[in-house]
Amino acid sequence: MDTDSQNKYNPTLAVLLCVYFVLLVRTLIGAIPMLFHSILPDILRQSNPSGWALFYLVYFLGVFYGFWAIVLALKSSKTAIPALKLALPFSFFSFVFSILPKLSVVSYLTLAIIIFYIGFFIYLCKSDRIEEDFPKYERRLGTPGTIGVALYSIILILFVGTISYRIAQDRSGRDVDPSTLTLKPGEVSDGRTVFTPKPEWIQDSTATIEDFRNMYYYHDRDSSKIAIFSCQEEYEPTRDTYIYSICEDQPLDVDFYQDEIAHKTFETQDDIIYIDQYRYKKDSTSFYWTYASKLNGKLMKGIRLSILEKDSLRTSITDMEQILHNCLLSTKERSLKNQRINQENNPDKYDKDGYPPPGTGQEIHEPAE
Repeated sequence: MDTDSQNKYNPTLAVLLCVYFVLLVRTLIGAIPMLFHSILPDILRQSNPSGWALFYLVYFLGVFYGFWAIVLALKSSKTAIPALKLALPFSFFSFVFSILPKLSVVSYLTLAIIIFYIGFFIYLCKSDRIEEDFPKYERRLGTPGTIGVALYSIILILFVGTISYRIAQDRSGRDVDPSTLTLKPGEVSDGRTVFTPKPEWIQDSTATIEDFRNMYYYHDRDSSKIAIFSCQEEYEPTRDTYIYSICEDQPLDVDFYQDEIAHKTFETQDDIIYIDQYRYKKDSTSFYWTYASKLNGKLMKGIRLSILEKDSLRTSITDMEQILHNCLLSTKERSLKNQRINQENNPDKYDKDGYPPPGTGQEIHEPAE
């Protein structure tokens, strides 16, 4: 670039850079308070915090990259136009994604910002003045351009990884045909979950409450009433929402309620377990209700277990934790397809005379030679 072109003042570019600078400052002012109030807590809540931390890091780097591109333009650097062309789409899409939840209340300011980003980018591509001040044959990607391309590469990797993760979650969370499951003796499954009752429990019946909820009834030698709910959970579980939701499963009328004995919460990488124990009194007789749930908001599945005991509390929190630990919310890992068993290639394993069909809870043995 010659000295004359460097000394020429471009008022249009100056105004556009000034507006862009104001928008970046506005973004930064809004993002910094969110760092402590929502961004960090959001990262810590995730099952994969490193991935989310990288996502937010790239976001902040993109904002600072915009400032860097402005400085390069003010210095008439050969890398200025490539850097601006990389920075503007990042700022544009970041802004658009931030307003998506508020599309019903789009203001004139929002529309003006969108038009500004589009107009600024078109100006960089089509302006004769930009071509005069920054000839294409002199432009270079340089270090700024390389860093900008690297940011977009990371964004692409994060996007593909997120989509792949969502697909994997959907597949693992999908209900399956119960006949395709390998069940151990005593296990029950509706294709949504696999539940393992205690050996001393005797199954009474099975009922479908709604399409999203099945129920298994048991009793034991102490005549305890046991009910297992296999559910499709429609919300991300929180303690407040959970406590509200268990009221419908109370085994006795709320008028007989006395007090809460204990409660505990266990969190794993994927699931959350709530255990609550209450005391009721009816006709001078004490009843103890233990209610526990294993929920997974990502798979949108849950197991809820209700045990009503008369006269004394015989079920401990540890007992309930162990029972729920043994139940599966992702039935895919029990699917015969995942175990590479092909019915067409192994017809003898499925003949009606000598072998049980898949999913009956009976193991398949090879015939003795």
